[in-house]
Amino acid sequence: MESSHIPKRLTRKMSLTCPDHTPTLALLNLHATIKADIRKEASEKFTALFMEFVDRFETSNFNPTYSDYGHNTLVTKAYREFCDCVGDEVKVIPPSPKP
Repeated sequence: MESSHIPKRLTRKMSLTCPDHTPTLALLNLHATIKADIRKEASEKFTALFMEFVDRFETSNFNPTYSDYGHNTLVTKAYREFCDCVGDEVKVIPPSPKP
C-alpha cells in the first residue's frame, strides 16, 4: 500500500496554516484520509489526479487564488478533476466474512 502523506515539497514551500489555503488543506486532508483508511481502495487514476494537482499547484508557486470564484486555471482544473473523481475512483472494501 502506498504511503499517505503530504508531499514534502508542499510543506517546505507553503504555510499550511494560511487561511487562504483552506481548499488546499481540505483536498490534502481528503487524499490522506482515503489513503489511510484500510476500508477504502483508491485507483491509480485517483493517485495520478492528486499528483497532477500537486504538480500544477507547485508550478503556480502555491498561488491559492485557483479556488476563487470564476478562476479557470490549470490548477483549478486539476483541483476539480481530483475532487470529481473521488466518487468513481475510491471503492469501499467490504469486510471479510467472519469464520
